[in-house]
Amino acid sequence: MPIHIQPCTLCIRVYEENKTYENKDDYKAVMTGLIISDDEILIQGAHGKLSKKNIIDIHKQLGKMGYTDVIFERHGKKHKSLVSKKLNKKINL
Repeated sequence: MPIHIQPCTLCIRVYEENKTYENKDDYKAVMTGLIISDDEILIQGAHGKLSKKNIIDIHKQLGKMGYTDVIFERHGKKHKSLVSKKLNKKINL
């Protein structure tokens, strides 16, 4: 019997400068990424403080991972944005 196991979630942590996961430093924000498809991800359950730069950096990292559509769910509202290959276009949040 064939078995297929596919990851469906990501844990996204945001750190202050010079802080890292590898050093077990405290993070400033954490959220869950639910993988919808090969190119779409829903980010929800965010806790902590996020700047617009943090959100753009998250988009950049997700873009490098192959995701082109990112949906942020915050306070029950969904905000969809497209990850630009150039990543210098406006990201609607």
